[in-house]
Amino acid sequence: MSKVEHIPWDDSYRIGHPMIDKQHMHLFELADKLYNVLDADISCEASHIEPLIQECVEYVLFHFSNEEGLMDEVEFEGESRKAHLQQHQEFNQYISTLLGNFSTEKKIDLVQLYSFLANWLVKHITVEDKKLGEHIRMFLYGE
Repeated sequence: MSKVEHIPWDDSYRIGHPMIDKQHMHLFELADKLYNVLDADISCEASHIEPLIQECVEYVLFHFSNEEGLMDEVEFEGESRKAHLQQHQEFNQYISTLLGNFSTEKKIDLVQLYSFLANWLVKHITVEDKKLGEHIRMFLYGE
């Protein structure tokens, strides 16, 4: 049994943009796959988890790219954009460090990875992405 609390997708995380909401749901699905590995107490050796970690990293980068492109489309600027992009950059730095250690040691602390990923997603979505969602609605619909 894992030593970390499972954090599932919740519809309250929706920001109101179909593409972003769908991608956020998929990020939680990927996090769930990590959690399931933990919960099943499967070996955390590279051969068992490397493909899953790679899939997570690639999808996060894809998502960030889409989100940042959307920011351009809807003219999301100023301090809110800077704070949002800084969180993307900090996430990337953290994951790069973790993966650097993984490539050297060929093992990874999945509890730490899952906990970071799930908690970061919730905080980022409920704070930064909600601001983006509000801006999108104002930009597109004047709401």
